Amino acid sequence: MVVVDYILTKHARKRLDDRKVSVRLVEDALLYPTQLLADGDGDGKWLYKKLYAGEKKLRMLMLVVIMEGSRLKILTIIDTSKVKKYLKIK
Repeated sequence: MVVVDYILTKHARKRLDDRKVSVRLVEDALLYPTQLLADGDGDGKWLYKKLYAGEKKLRMLMLVVIMEGSRLKILTIIDTSKVKKYLKIK
């Protein structure tokens, strides 16, 4: 079993709880993102995007992440049904 070392900020934990997103889905997004983008600001942030099947339609989980030492620090969690708006494949 593959394990990823990460921590959640208080803000990210609140978003996880508010949106009723499972820890397993977060870990799946970190291990197997649908898309991974570097933040254009050069501040070391990464955006992990993961498509998944919601109850009624396709959804996207987005994680804003930064490296802190040797582990990933999840700054915020976004869950949306607006997949076409946020998934841009070149």
